Amino acid sequence: MAFDWQRIPPPEWERRLREISPVTDTLSHLRFRWRDPQPHWLNPDEGQWELYASTPKAMVTPDRAAQFAVHWADLPEAQQAGRKAFVTTYQFHMWHTHGVEVRRHWVLQGPWGGTAAHYTDRERRYLDGAGAVSDALPLGFFAACPFDERAVQAILRRDRLLAIGNDVDALERQNRPEAQRIEEDFAERVFLDRWLDWWYDTIQPQAEFMKHYLKKSEADQTFRRATREEANAVTQWKDHYRETGVVIGAGLPGTRAIQVAVK
Repeated sequence: MAFDWQRIPPPEWERRLREISPVTDTLSHLRFRWRDPQPHWLNPDEGQWELYASTPKAMVTPDRAAQFAVHWADLPEAQQAGRKAFVTTYQFHMWHTHGVEVRRHWVLQGPWGGTAAHYTDRERRYLDGAGAVSDALPLGFFAACPFDERAVQAILRRDRLLAIGNDVDALERQNRPEAQRIEEDFAERVFLDRWLDWWYDTIQPQAEFMKHYLKKSEADQTFRRATREEANAVTQWKDHYRETGVVIGAGLPGTRAIQVAVK
């Protein structure tokens, strides 16, 4: 039986990916996966490439590793649905053939190099705080895109963002003296700046469209003119967000202190 994930990406894609994400025994790396449409036999070229984060077996917790011991289809019927929800056939295959736990990371779709396959809890809190959509865009939402330098730069920016976020999350879980709060607050500001940079890059196509549309006469009929207060808020929201983690007018929690309280 042929599976969609057996399709091999272009050699130049693989070479470029290994330059930014080398395969090691101690660190997670990225791998390509082709996703066929359903039913796949109608048009085998209609599909989507994704990137999966691949964690070596040695870095996986024992409880998680135990879930790969038996395929869900070989379990008693009452246990199959639960196991399949946590270990898919593809994950089981990659565990036993490549020795890695794989999770969806990036979808090669859209004109700006791709979209995140999922958001972390921390990212969702920031997106909610900015009044933005906090659900990842589904596979196939945009037209497929190649693995080019737009995709490379988008992935690298998000990896740096996640690294900073993970560092702050680790600090939040520790019992630390008050003196370390200054270091955490600095890390939080860096995270906010990186998040804003990533968000601006993500919405750039929509922003360019709006700039073009607002120059047309029908825009005056579609949109009302902003009030002075709204215009002032637009000029102040970025600095305000950097200081507080909350977008003016959104009223949703975004700061580290509120996030910890909400957890």
